[in-house]
Amino acid sequence: MRVDAASVGDAPIERLADEHLARWAQLEPCDAAGGGLAGSETELTHSSPVGDAATRDHLRSRLAALAALCRTSVGLAQLRAELSR
Repeated sequence: MRVDAASVGDAPIERLADEHLARWAQLEPCDAAGGGLAGSETELTHSSPVGDAATRDHLRSRLAALAALCRTSVGLAQLRAELSR
């Protein structure tokens, strides 16, 4: 994948989003290409029980990370600011 998660933002919510997008694009390159992410056009999604499990594990871990971030006042304030844009 050609997304550099460390290059976009420094706020915790931005880092979480960037990391999620980079990993999601690796796991689901067909969807990523359909969503306009450059670099995914020649890759195929691993559609199998193993690939599906990897995607589920990734989504669960990102939701847990988001929940942990939202438990902090800074994380919650940042999330609200991002969602209100």
